[in-house]
Amino acid sequence: MLGGLVDVFVWFFAVIYRILKVIAETIRDHEFRTLGLLVVVMLVLGTVFYSEVEGWRYVDSLYFSVTTLTTVGYGDLAPKTDVGKMFTMGYILVGIGVLLSFVNVIAHHALKNRISVRLDSGFSRLKVPRPRRMSHRKEPKYRYKAR
Repeated sequence: MLGGLVDVFVWFFAVIYRILKVIAETIRDHEFRTLGLLVVVMLVLGTVFYSEVEGWRYVDSLYFSVTTLTTVGYGDLAPKTDVGKMFTMGYILVGIGVLLSFVNVIAHHALKNRISVRLDSGFSRLKVPRPRRMSHRKEPKYRYKAR
């Protein structure tokens, strides 16, 4: 029983390590830094807005901003004012695009890193047979003729 739990913890920390490693390598990318800054700005903007307009605590405002942009939306908090509802509609449309672009950059670098690791590990030296040319193709026996 304990061995299975240890395996889960080892796997979990290995995944966290790989994610942090990709992020550390991706920080050098200008697009990653720009989108990361935009995500932070969106979260701060939402937090301050909901705190001031809706009268929520900063923690609740940040919580609502994160759950809204990640499309989780538990439904425990919702804007009550018309201004808050209007802001939320625009906030969702802009914020989800920014957040997905940020995640896309991370995924792109993770896949690029994964492919380069596989190629560097010796798979590039494998002899892969080339596909044969299909010059011996025959025309189909039956053709559909339009009337």
